[in-house]
Amino acid sequence: YTAILFNVDEKLNILKLASFFQVSELTIKNDIKKLKGLLKKRDLTMRYNNSNGFYIDSDELKIRKEMMKIFIENLFGFQNSENRQELFVNYKIKEFLNDYMMKLDQEFLKNYLKSIENMLVENTSNEVFELLIIYFTIAILRISKKNIIIKDDSYNSYIIKTNEYRILKENIEILEKKNKIKFSEEEVLKLAEYFLGSHTYNYSYTFYENWIEVEILVRKLIGEINKNSGVDISNDKLLFEGLLNHIKPTIYRIKNDIYLPNVIFEEVYLSCEELFG
Repeated sequence: YTAILFNVDEKLNILKLASFFQVSELTIKNDIKKLKGLLKKRDLTMRYNNSNGFYIDSDELKIRKEMMKIFIENLFGFQNSENRQELFVNYKIKEFLNDYMMKLDQEFLKNYLKSIENMLVENTSNEVFELLIIYFTIAILRISKKNIIIKDDSYNSYIIKTNEYRILKENIEILEKKNKIKFSEEEVLKLAEYFLGSHTYNYSYTFYENWIEVEILVRKLIGEINKNSGVDISNDKLLFEGLLNHIKPTIYRIKNDIYLPNVIFEEVYLSCEELFG
């Protein structure tokens, strides 16, 4: 799965996957059948065509989030196994991820991100800085293959007013020229979000743990409303993603003492008064 998701150059078929992991073609076929069910639960689909071989298809943000999770689990949470086959696969995956990162000039990228940090007068931990490097690498390589984020206005009006967005926008041409790509407005907004997150979440626990904590918070919030509203909203994926997107900048504003007047509160109160009882 990781080999397919992070593949950039090769046309991956069953034969190449079998060779890569040193298993039989039958094993790969059986694993692919199991994998399709697992991916479906994550709103991801594995597809195959003669031009590209196997590839993962879904909303671009979901794919990038899955790629970040795989990096975190394998590079920050890597553990040895007593099972020799599992150990071999783990090392092959780690090797594949390292090769993926090396497709870009990492020294150039690190210097670029450090310069952005200096302009923001913000210092992140080494762990969080590594996560920024990983996301920027993923974004650049995905864009270079025409895999781009679709426009989403859910909370862009907030991010566009931040220093993170302004500074990235003023300096994005440096990355564009170096990698011969073009960042859309939506891509720059997403990069700014990651910079916002890097100093919003860099407190008493790790970036990844806080990412999970925020998702748990949103699920609990939906659960409480679900219990008291008489309407089942527990499986509303659009609601979950929308709340998650709004809570991220809310946490940032609270921790940085930023006040935004709520101009629509009265309208919401009057239209949903029963929820405020």
